[in-house]
Amino acid sequence: MQRCPSVLPLLTTGTGEDVTLTMREWAAEYHRCAIRHNGLVDVLEGTP
Repeated sequence: MQRCPSVLPLLTTGTGEDVTLTMREWAAEYHRCAIRHNGLVDVLEGTP
């Protein structure tokens, strides 16, 4: 088991490229966390 990160990357320059790269990292982190947590729910729901 692993907790999701409590701190996400911050915007550094505010340029369009920075915003795009930072939001892409946020989305990737969300999906990595969701996969772990959804897998845990699946296992727990399958347990009698």
